Amino acid sequence: MKKLLCFMLVMLMLWLPGCEIIDSIENLPIYIPAASQPDYSAYPQIGNTIELRDYVREQQQQDVLEFSFVFNGQEPLPDDVFTKVSQACFVSYSREGEGPWLYNVKLHEYPGNKIVDAYFSQNSEGLTDEEKKALEVAVEMVETAKAQAENDYELELLLYKALAEKITYYSSELSYDEPENQPWYLNAVGALTKGAANCQGYTDAFFTVASIAGFQVGRMGVDTPEDPHSVNTIYLDGQWYVVDVTYGDTQTGPVDYRLFNAGMDMIGEYWWDEEMEIFPIAESTNPEYYYYLRNEIAFDTPEEAAKYIAETWDATGQENVYAMVRDYVEGETFKDYLYDELVALNKSFSISIAYADNERDSFFIVIFALAEE
Repeated sequence: MKKLLCFMLVMLMLWLPGCEIIDSIENLPIYIPAASQPDYSAYPQIGNTIELRDYVREQQQQDVLEFSFVFNGQEPLPDDVFTKVSQACFVSYSREGEGPWLYNVKLHEYPGNKIVDAYFSQNSEGLTDEEKKALEVAVEMVETAKAQAENDYELELLLYKALAEKITYYSSELSYDEPENQPWYLNAVGALTKGAANCQGYTDAFFTVASIAGFQVGRMGVDTPEDPHSVNTIYLDGQWYVVDVTYGDTQTGPVDYRLFNAGMDMIGEYWWDEEMEIFPIAESTNPEYYYYLRNEIAFDTPEEAAKYIAETWDATGQENVYAMVRDYVEGETFKDYLYDELVALNKSFSISIAYADNERDSFFIVIFALAEE
């Protein structure tokens, strides 16, 4: 008598976590313009937000966090522009004059910056006890990854995976009045020592461990249909790419790699204004650094992807099998293709499918478990 096959219902899960980035508008004091117009001749002249972005980035690269400039645009700068162009955790500023305006700005960096500086200077005296603990966790994480990695790609991938598995998404009240009062879940301290954070915390954590590991990493603010969002940028072979550990955490088990070292061609779920692109993102994704392309698991058709997944599971018993389709494919449609391939194997199975797309390509993680017979 033929062995009875047991087919469990396939679940399709979307993994698009929402998150918020703190809005520094709530944290800025109100300043009264000066009674008389100040002398502007000694200050840099800024004409628009793109020039401001480049000027602020130049100051940050030189570790200058307090600076002044004259803005000679048609209107005063928006209150949240300094957070956008700097991606600092807190910004305070004053404005003088009636137009042009003299701005005096002070940036307060994330704890991750302090932790990285302490690591490379071998001096942790300026860190709080919680920041010292986060430094210890970060160093241990990097040392563990380095012991396993054979190259820089594997090192970065292991750090990304370790953070996505370690951190649970968490968000609460985002407003605070002083930089030292920043809630723990908005930075690397919460992510590394408590295992919980919002997108800013994920971003600060990756900045911390990747910087300690020797990568050149930054931060960038983006917009989503729901909320503003924070991501990392990484410099690889002369180009900047996006790394999004928040979206890498699917909350269902397997790690998502679709926004790991992504160029513009792989990003569809969010966008950003020009002044927010502190680091110019590469137009095309480099196959050497992109998980699906490097591992040759990107397919032209859903039929090819479904066949690969079924054959891989049949041959290896792999619990999580990844595949990308270079086309938009609905989850239910792909499920039908995969179901036919698995039935043809004449084996019992139970699966769930994690699915996402960037409005052009489709990404699937098929999670296998043997069905009860």
